[in-house]
Amino acid sequence: MASLAKRLVAPLRALRPRFAYEVESVVAPRYATQDEVAEAVRDIRRLLADQLDGDNEATAVLGREVAAVRAGNEAIEAHLAALSDRLDRIEALLRDAGTPALP
Repeated sequence: MASLAKRLVAPLRALRPRFAYEVESVVAPRYATQDEVAEAVRDIRRLLADQLDGDNEATAVLGREVAAVRAGNEAIEAHLAALSDRLDRIEALLRDAGTPALP
């Protein structure tokens, strides 16, 4: 029984490449071939990878800029605190000297 099935299937296997060629020649004007689809998928993956690399680089640059702004803000806060302390000392000296306090 198995040998009968093999003998019946063997001619069909021989026709498979011809059938694939015929189908492709009919649908090729309307549809992309498997190779074209695979190439398009590779292109899309490459483009997405490039986009992700660019996004990662932009994120890294943004992170560095935010860190620099944060450091600048901390320096300004430290200077303001020092100025506030100096002003407090000046007001205390003026108060001790009997001069009216600053508004």
